[in-house]
Amino acid sequence: MDYSSIDAIIYKTKDFLKKDFLVEEKGFANFVTSIDVQIEDFLVLELSKLFKDATFVLEEKEKSFSSNYFVIDPLDGTTNFLRGIYPYGLTLAYVKDQEVVYGAIYDFTNDLLLSSYGNKVYLNGQEYLYQGEKRDLRHALIDLGTSPYQKDSKRLGMMVERLFMKCLDLRRSGSTAINILNVALGKLDAFLEYHLSLWDYLGGAFILKNLGLVSATYLGYPLSLESLNSSFVVASNEKLLKEILEICLDVYVR
Repeated sequence: MDYSSIDAIIYKTKDFLKKDFLVEEKGFANFVTSIDVQIEDFLVLELSKLFKDATFVLEEKEKSFSSNYFVIDPLDGTTNFLRGIYPYGLTLAYVKDQEVVYGAIYDFTNDLLLSSYGNKVYLNGQEYLYQGEKRDLRHALIDLGTSPYQKDSKRLGMMVERLFMKCLDLRRSGSTAINILNVALGKLDAFLEYHLSLWDYLGGAFILKNLGLVSATYLGYPLSLESLNSSFVVASNEKLLKEILEICLDVYVR
């Protein structure tokens, strides 16, 4: 299978962002637009033509696991998009015979597509190798997600304090997909958030793995393919990951 054909389909989704849209509030701080749904429908239609036996695990609709399935977040950072704030993006993974074989993150604003297949990573179609510095915690720029759907102010406050006092500085962008993209591009050294969904990080985690970067749950366990919700931490190197996980364990377990 020529997985670059998926890249070509993803590029077409940027046209949907030019359309007028409707907004629905799914829950507190959790919005969906008609653009989310249109992109999702478009991807299902086009990918089904190429992968006839695939099922789909979708943020906005059905979640159907099988031997071969796509995991899709059509617009990660919807609140940013609604407010006219960067960043927001699309992320997608393809699982074949219970192994991720393709992952992608598309930054709509900057027209950047980072995808991975065949153990290689591509940035807008050109092979890409990680070029960032592998810093320790003291020199690391970290994005810490605030888990707005399941707020835990006490432990989040502890995480902010512990990380802030030990790292270079903290950020909060509002898009998991673009945070992972920025770690892959060496702009961030790490990203973590306590409560995320599979479609938020699966494609990105696969890209990071093929760049030699590391990710895990807050407990240091490998990420599950079929757990819809999980904690997530990614770092540019093992040492940094270990330092961050020590803080995660202190705050959420000990």
